[in-house]
Amino acid sequence: MHVHPIRIPCRENRPRDQHENFYWLQEDYIRAAQKGSDWSFTIWRPQVVFGGATGVAMNLIPIIGAYAAICRELGRPFACPATIPSVLEAVDADLIARALAWAAEAPNARGETFNITNGDVFVWENVWPAIAEAVGLEPAYGGSVALSGFLPEHAEVWDRVVKKHNLRPIPMARLVGESHHYADFVFAFGAGEAAQAFLVSTTKLRQAGFGDCVDTEVMFKTWLKRLADRGVIPQP
Repeated sequence: MHVHPIRIPCRENRPRDQHENFYWLQEDYIRAAQKGSDWSFTIWRPQVVFGGATGVAMNLIPIIGAYAAICRELGRPFACPATIPSVLEAVDADLIARALAWAAEAPNARGETFNITNGDVFVWENVWPAIAEAVGLEPAYGGSVALSGFLPEHAEVWDRVVKKHNLRPIPMARLVGESHHYADFVFAFGAGEAAQAFLVSTTKLRQAGFGDCVDTEVMFKTWLKRLADRGVIPQP
């Protein structure tokens, strides 16, 4: 989808989109290594992954948590960074873990490729009230925010928040990693009047025998609470 529009829903049986993609190299390596061996593999294609990792390239939970803490400290509205009602799919890191455990023993997973999502879809402005509740703030809308710039620019405010709430001494740069840049992409900052949709089918996975799912609003609340309980972000 970062190269050109895709067919919706994206299915596992469609041919490769030939472009530079290190996932293709990984898949080809595994397929070649597996030939003649008694072990099997499963290829997973998760949608936007949300979890508790900090300092990484593609996780929005600490980004949202830090953004909320700074908004509270400055007394500014907790405005949804998205201004375009694009439809998205998420996947909980815990759900992926359960899927991996299933695939390790399921004959139907051997040599297969599966899309995986939480099982629902969401629009940022519609889940923002649940996110705001999780961080103890009122949801606000209007005015697009580039988190890639906002968070580094308020690093000193974050340091103040850390001391004020006796949080783990994680500086802004180490907290966000590169995920603040990824946040701009997922929130469709600067996408104009419309953002390209990217939805996948998970029918194949369910038909293979894995039917677990997660409510995306509950997922946001769960992971933000876990970060607060770990002392990474303030309690609401």
